[in-house]
Amino acid sequence: MRPVAQLLAALPALASLACAAPQRRVIGAPDTIGRPSIAHFSPSDAFGHQIIVTTSTTRMFAELVACDEGFVYLHTNDAGPHAWTMVPWQLVERAEVPTPGSARVTNIVMLTVGSVAAATHGIWASITVPLWATAGVPSIFWAIADERVAGRCQELDPYTRYPQGMPLAIHEQYWGKPSMAPLPVAPLLVAPGPAAPVAPAPAAPPPGPPVFPPGVAMPAPP
Repeated sequence: MRPVAQLLAALPALASLACAAPQRRVIGAPDTIGRPSIAHFSPSDAFGHQIIVTTSTTRMFAELVACDEGFVYLHTNDAGPHAWTMVPWQLVERAEVPTPGSARVTNIVMLTVGSVAAATHGIWASITVPLWATAGVPSIFWAIADERVAGRCQELDPYTRYPQGMPLAIHEQYWGKPSMAPLPVAPLLVAPGPAAPVAPAPAAPPPGPPVFPPGVAMPAPP
C-alpha cells in the first residue's frame, strides 16, 4: 500500500499545479459539434477533422476547414455568430488533431488486468504492482500521443476540409467579399453643333469714271 499512499500524498501538489495553470477562455466543446446551417444534413465525411487550437488566452474546439502559411481557418463547434474564425499561426501555441485509435484502450485494459493480477501475489504485490505501473503508464502516455497529430499547416493540411484550397464562397466567410472598384467611365462625346454662318464677302465697288493722263483730251460723249 506504500505506493498508493505516496500517490495520494502527491495529489495536493498536482492539484496546486493545475490551479496555477493559466486560465483560458474555452470556445466550443469536443463532444458537441455545430455545423453550418446550410450543411446541417451533409455527411460527416464532407467536413474536416476536429482540431484543438490553443493560444495564450483561448482554447478552441473546432472543425479544421483549411490552413496556409499565415492562418489556420476554423469553424468553431459552438456555431456562434463568429464561428468562422481564422487564427494567425504566430498566436498558436499548439494545434492538434485527434485521430481515431485503439492503442490507448488496449494499454489501459492491459495495465488494469496486470495490476489486479499482481495484487494477488501477496507479499510480492508491493514489487509487482509498481513494476506494472512503471511499464504501463508510459505506454498509455505514448498511445495517447500517437492518437494526436500536432504541428503547423504542413502536418495538418491532410486533415482539413479543403486541402486543395478553399472555394470562393468559403474564402469570403473569413475575408469578406472583394471590393469592386468602380469601372472607368468613358468621356461623354458631344456631337459638334452647326457651324457659325460666314458673312459674305463685301461686293466690289462700281467702277468710277475713266481717268486720262494730263494732255489727253476726253472723248466727246456719243
